[in-house]
Parts: sequence; C-alpha cells; structure tokens
Amino acid sequence: MVGCVTRAASWKRTSPSSVGENTVQKLKPAVYFAEDSILYRVQSFDSMGVLQASPMAYGVIGWDTWLVFTDGDVLAGADPTDGDSTNDYDDLLGTRITATLAMNRADIRVNNGQIFTRYFEWQVMPRSLMYERNR
Repeated sequence: MVGCVTRAASWKRTSPSSVGENTVQKLKPAVYFAEDSILYRVQSFDSMGVLQASPMAYGVIGWDTWLVFTDGDVLAGADPTDGDSTNDYDDLLGTRITATLAMNRADIRVNNGQIFTRYFEWQVMPRSLMYERNR
C-alpha cells in the first residue's frame, strides 16, 4: 500500500533575456505515503538524504495515487519511453488520491458495532501546470 504524492514549490521563471527555460530556485518536497495503516508526511531529508517522516493519520486501510494527464488518462505513472506521447511528464495535469480510513476500535453505538470506514477521493490539479504549458 505504497502510494506517493510529491510537490515542488518555489519555482521561478527566468528573465526573458535568458534562454526562456524555467528554473527551480528551491525544491521543497512534500511526500505522502502509507505504511502499516499509518499515513506519513515528509517535508525534509536528513544529512544522508533519508526522508524524515512524521505520522499524519492512523487507521489508513487503503491509499492509492494516480497521475492525471491532459488527455484525460489516469495512470499509475508517467512513461516517456513507451511510444505514447500523451503520458509523458510534460503532459501531467495533476494527481488523483484515494484513501480509506477506519476507526481504531469498534463501538457498539456506531455502525452496529462494526468497524466504521470512510472512503475519500481527492484530485489535485495546480492551475500553474496548464497555464505554463499554454504560454
């Protein structure tokens, strides 16, 4: 049950007199992953480059992530080498995330004493991805 979502922040377009490329000024990752029914968030690395994870939610019994591309495809990952030009990294539009959370213990007053679960789905599609592509 390892799905991973990352984001890069603080990028800046170079001046028009330069090559016209985008450059990353600062990379600040935010990585989410589930392991042993715990959802973790990582915002930093230690001096050896190992992710420094902090628990964010407990009772995660389902966690999955997909990439959403400009043509509407939803896939597990980008593949610039497969001959399909619509699922490359430059066609990325956003991510879709699903999670199923469960109570940590059963309660006779809730859900007839059965463990209560709830399904969530989010789509994260930064406006800047499409804007920069169409400039």
